[in-house]
Amino acid sequence: MYEASIAALCHCDNSPSGLYPEGCPCEQTKETHEKIEMLLETRKFLMQKLKENGY
Repeated sequence: MYEASIAALCHCDNSPSGLYPEGCPCEQTKETHEKIEMLLETRKFLMQKLKENGY
């Protein structure tokens, strides 16, 4: 799901194949980069919480 969110932020044909698919028409703005970093940090935090709770 987070990959799709990242692709949507980049407006790259909504393909979650990678952070910046080859031929991505968008430019990575500072704001976009910050949103992507926030998504990745949130995912990392949630995965850690799941591990701590035995999931």
